[in-house]
Amino acid sequence: MQNLKFRRAESFTAILLALSLFSLLFVSFQTWQQSQLAQQAKGYQTLQAMQIAENQLHLRLAGQPCDRRVEQNGLVFEVNCSGQAIKISYPLGEFTL
Repeated sequence: MQNLKFRRAESFTAILLALSLFSLLFVSFQTWQQSQLAQQAKGYQTLQAMQIAENQLHLRLAGQPCDRRVEQNGLVFEVNCSGQAIKISYPLGEFTL
């Protein structure tokens, strides 16, 4: 049997470079994921506000007064009915119908 000599294939610099690249990819992914989550939350709240505005419109057509405040899924929506406009304020924005 031959006398085999093992050599290390990695160096300290190569390991640091690999860890740096992994960290950069991980941080980039986390940032992208947070922006996607924020965008999704805003879209979801806007959709809820649109549904509330539609409900308020139907109440108005039925001769009922508008609600001033609606709590839905743990969020508070402030409703302002003035003239022909229905304005819904929610934590991440505002919707007017």
